[in-house]
Formats: sequence, C-alpha cells, structure tokens
Amino acid sequence: MTTFVRGGFTRAGFVRVGGVPHHVEVTGRGPVCVLGAGLGLGWFDWDPVVPLLAPHRTVVRF
Repeated sequence: MTTFVRGGFTRAGFVRVGGVPHHVEVTGRGPVCVLGAGLGLGWFDWDPVVPLLAPHRTVVRF
C-alpha cells in the first residue's frame, strides 16, 4: 500500500522480528526518525506528527 502524505509517500508492510510480524510504515526522506507506539497505543497514533516530520526525515513507525 502506498499513500501520499505531506512530505512524501508512505510505504507500508510487515517485517518479521524474531518470527513475529510487525506492521511498519515508512514516510519521507532524510535522516531516520523511528516512532514506536507504547503500551496501549498503535502506529496510527503518530498520524498528526508524521506530516510535520516527513519533509525533513524518513519517519519509520510501528
């Protein structure tokens, strides 16, 4: 899935870490900024922040 967010396109998919699948979204270009959800939160809770960071950073959220 690819969608447009201010600052670039978002690529989404799953990666396996220790055999466990994790949903990951990558948006923007530049130095990498990783946003992880805490207990009880999800990757989508970062939606308001991504458009602010993506023009200057590669935002990876899971």
